Amino acid sequence: PEKFMALEGKQEVDNIIFPKAYKTYWWKNDSIGKHITNIDLSDISFDRTITNDYFNIPEAARVLEGL
Repeated sequence: PEKFMALEGKQEVDNIIFPKAYKTYWWKNDSIGKHITNIDLSDISFDRTITNDYFNIPEAARVLEGL
């Protein structure tokens, strides 16, 4: 990988646990390098009006197996 992502803290939304934040670092020579970004997760919610077909694969999409 080119970056390392460290998760910080945790928060629960509708019984699903998410991190509170991420910090990203360069990954170099098999070790963590320079700190790059801080990402905060906030205002998380779920839209219960979305139906399952929202997640269907689009007609023109190509599915790649084994990734």
